[in-house]
Amino acid sequence: KKVSGRCEGRKPYDNNEVVQGIVALRERGVSYRAIAEDLNEQGVASPAGSSWSPNAVRRIALRVTGGRVFMAGLDK
Repeated sequence: KKVSGRCEGRKPYDNNEVVQGIVALRERGVSYRAIAEDLNEQGVASPAGSSWSPNAVRRIALRVTGGRVFMAGLDK
């Protein structure tokens, strides 16, 4: 919180290696769920510091790609 007591909002996830991995897997058609499961199995910390969810993976992928959705090499 700022000095004013207001919430500053969600902080960006800054692990570039993980972010680029998420984007690369989505470009190959891997589902958000499968990516989240893989990150959890590897013990990678999520943005919230808990386990990864498919939605957390989706938010990061969409933010990094400017809202483009990748599936099996096709942009939507």
